[in-house]
Amino acid sequence: MDNRLQWAGPTLSCEFEPHRLNSPTKCELCNKIILGVIGKQSLQCENCSFICHKKCGPKKPNTCPFNYVGDYNEHRFEVHTWSSPTFCNVCRKLMTGLKNQGLKCVVCGFSCHAKDCADAAFHTCPTGYVDNGTDYESYGHQWLEGNIRGHCDVCEGNVSGQTHLQGFQCFWCRKKVCNYKCQRAMPHECKNLDTQQFVPPNFIRKSEEYGVIMDRELIEEAGIVPLIVHVYPRTVISRNFMHEFYKYLNPLQVVDMGDGEGSIPSIQMMVNSGIENYRILVVGGDRAVSMVFKCLDKIGITPDRYPAVGVIPTGVTNDLARTFGWGGSTQDMKKTEGFIGKMHLGNVAWLDRWNLDFLTRDHEGEFTHKTEKKTYSTNCISIGLDAEIALQYKLRSDQIPDGEYEFAQALKFTVFESETAFTGYPSIQKKIILEVDGEVVPLPDIKGLALVNIPNTYGTNFWADEGDLEGTFQPMRIDDQIIEIVGIESSYHLGKIQTGIGQTIQIAQGSDIRITLRQDLAITVDGSPKSVKPCLIHITPLNTVPVVINPLDCHKYLNE
Repeated sequence: MDNRLQWAGPTLSCEFEPHRLNSPTKCELCNKIILGVIGKQSLQCENCSFICHKKCGPKKPNTCPFNYVGDYNEHRFEVHTWSSPTFCNVCRKLMTGLKNQGLKCVVCGFSCHAKDCADAAFHTCPTGYVDNGTDYESYGHQWLEGNIRGHCDVCEGNVSGQTHLQGFQCFWCRKKVCNYKCQRAMPHECKNLDTQQFVPPNFIRKSEEYGVIMDRELIEEAGIVPLIVHVYPRTVISRNFMHEFYKYLNPLQVVDMGDGEGSIPSIQMMVNSGIENYRILVVGGDRAVSMVFKCLDKIGITPDRYPAVGVIPTGVTNDLARTFGWGGSTQDMKKTEGFIGKMHLGNVAWLDRWNLDFLTRDHEGEFTHKTEKKTYSTNCISIGLDAEIALQYKLRSDQIPDGEYEFAQALKFTVFESETAFTGYPSIQKKIILEVDGEVVPLPDIKGLALVNIPNTYGTNFWADEGDLEGTFQPMRIDDQIIEIVGIESSYHLGKIQTGIGQTIQIAQGSDIRITLRQDLAITVDGSPKSVKPCLIHITPLNTVPVVINPLDCHKYLNE
């Protein structure tokens, strides 16, 4: 049996020394009390502190974590609070305290004290792949010892240890055993959850040329459609979802986006593997979705080969999630497995993306010089009142420490948090010139201008339903490469729109938009606000990308 994939099966044994016990202690192998009051009654490993009967020492499998062999990762520790007795996986002692008792690996659940034990923690976190050139028809269990609740899947006994580390749980299949005897009785072959999105570790290789790659032929033969989860970890809710996804997917299928660039290695892995039939699930808001699309752009693949993208709404603005039928927000970790199934069953629609060029005048007075980095939009571009409110919100939230970010998120975009709403905001009618498809469009007396690509903007429909359209305006679609332009009269008008009792002023529809700013104005692109100096903003279609619709909510604006 090849044990390189078995967490509990490295090839070196514990280094036992006789040990004296000063209180009643159970043998960690046979789970019986170690008797005796004179001398050194037990054996204890000098490395991992495993304690057992002297007669049990020779029977212990070669499973000392300090002497492991094989390819494993370092743990990704975070401070954690436990509500029930928890033992350190390094020193095997109880972690005491009411709050923040120790560290827990967000991937595998390995737990330890925060000081000396964290430095001495053995690197046994699963990599999710096997060495290149090794053929595995199946893969073995990878066991984590102790701190388990429930019953043994072999003898149905209790695996919860109240006095010491007891029992094992497989990282892949989540099977539980209460001791080494039951562990040996468990079939070697590990069978993960019955899901068509999970990629087994024996389907992933580490090659010298490309690094980690997936075996396309094995995946296609098994009928697997890989799901790659990209998590924007700014909020506690997003991080909690990331921890839950590790229970159902290969660690290589769960990606920490960081500031956005963290998505690129995962996308590059799929490109190097030659796999196109996969899907991406973004845990975050509109900004996180835009980051993923930008990473796909940087890789250089064409939009028709982009993976379809779904969203779990955990961000400040979740308009894309509402449009795709995933809801405005969620905090229920119990829905994690359901999201995986819905991503597999969901239909694919197409979403327009827009390119923004910011141009300034050259020495001849022509708009030719680009002043901004590449800017793209998928949902909304706004200028004036609502953009100024968003900018003030951003300036305030940036001053809030990271630990209090959830409070800032709860504020959202509300006019009552903005001084602009009370002091009044001037009209922008004479501050901008709007051209749509080559024609100058006269503006009414408005304080805000919005270009909307999706029917959910700040949680409401900024365009109008078919029965409320004026003149020759057409119903909104998200895949027709036409963007809708609307006006906002005041902060009071904006409040009525957001509460559903008012409508925006319909101004125009078009594909080639030119907006000339005559003075400094606030602008937001997909919820990201900034102040822009006088310039020409040229807005044109960029591409159309695939998105996943919640199968329980097929939206009328989507072309299935």
